[in-house]
Amino acid sequence: LWFVLAVSYPALALTKVRSFLEHRAADDPLARSVINEAGLPWRALFLNLNYHAVHHDLPGVPWYALRQLYLHRQAAYLQRNQGFLVRGYGEWRRDFSRRAVAVNAHPGFGEQAQAGGEHG
Repeated sequence: LWFVLAVSYPALALTKVRSFLEHRAADDPLARSVINEAGLPWRALFLNLNYHAVHHDLPGVPWYALRQLYLHRQAAYLQRNQGFLVRGYGEWRRDFSRRAVAVNAHPGFGEQAQAGGEHG
């Protein structure tokens, strides 16, 4: 029990912070992944996966190179992901500590369900 309370639960909680709103429902697949301009402690803790659009674009790039790639191509990445940008985890804390996140179904979900019904 002590291991769950002292290690597992805090580790899971940190994972949930990183993955919070990492993706969104959008018609354009390139607009689904976020860029989170987090501070150095968060970037180090999460191995730069806050640059999630860059990670999805170039999954083979080592974690330590993601920030430099993003900074080098910042305007292009923000155009590609249609401005899905967060200026650090504090922004999410301010925005969502007192209100729920609106969860939307994937835009293609209704089309898939409808197509499945037509063929069934």
